[in-house]
Amino acid sequence: MLDNCGMIDFPFKCNSLSWVGYRKNGKVQCRLDRAIGNGEWHHLFSHTNVEYLKLWGSDHRPILARILSKTTRVQRGFKFDKRWLDKDGLKETIVDSWDTSSTIELGKVSDKIISCRSALSRWKRTIQSNSIKKIEAIKAQLEQAQVDDNVTSEEVLNLKWNLCSAFREEE
Repeated sequence: MLDNCGMIDFPFKCNSLSWVGYRKNGKVQCRLDRAIGNGEWHHLFSHTNVEYLKLWGSDHRPILARILSKTTRVQRGFKFDKRWLDKDGLKETIVDSWDTSSTIELGKVSDKIISCRSALSRWKRTIQSNSIKKIEAIKAQLEQAQVDDNVTSEEVLNLKWNLCSAFREEE
């Protein structure tokens, strides 16, 4: 019947036997409930998934459909970079964002953390900390120095130390 109507099931997780009943012969389970959509709906919301939840007080499992389109954007997690500790403006950014509110209620502390995270995210775009570019530049200098007869072994060794230092900073 679903095929005749052009309807398609969404992919699902967990036990899809959505109904349970008890008869003389014992327990009966079947899949009565489902999440469906037509072809256009599946195209627009192709990342949708369905989860059959636990039976709690009813003979039907609740269905949780997470309707997601192709263009959902996941916010990346915030990570503090230890290389920022040497940079100008870090302390001021943290202090300024933290002091935007003087209350110390528990809910306000989480607001302060969110404010600080946002301020640090904006601040990090203003500093030069692209260590991969730095590593590539030192590698290029080292390669050039190793083929240049006018460069001393001490200069080559110094470039090697600089490269090692750049790799340590990247960790």
